Amino acid sequence: MADDFDEDADRDLSAYRMISWRGNGARLKNYTTATKMGAPGIIKIEIETFDTYTMDDLIRDLKQIEDRQKKAAQAKKTTSKVVKKIQKPTPLLQLTYRGGE
Repeated sequence: MADDFDEDADRDLSAYRMISWRGNGARLKNYTTATKMGAPGIIKIEIETFDTYTMDDLIRDLKQIEDRQKKAAQAKKTTSKVVKKIQKPTPLLQLTYRGGE
């Protein structure tokens, strides 16, 4: 499944995504998890920030993750459309002959 991950902008080939901060600019306030049989698990995280610099860094990290996911989804969608177009045969022309007209 490691083939599903795109190369990062900084050339880091890691499949991991990280959200982090330094010092006391933020703290983990709360998190919850939810799972259903046969469905993906969901983790909701609340992070309390104490300065705008830390908040900006966290938002930037989240935006980069979102952009990578959108880019991967778009690439996958484009590839599947090309495959569908190739697999569909073109319909035959239905010409009629009306004698000597």
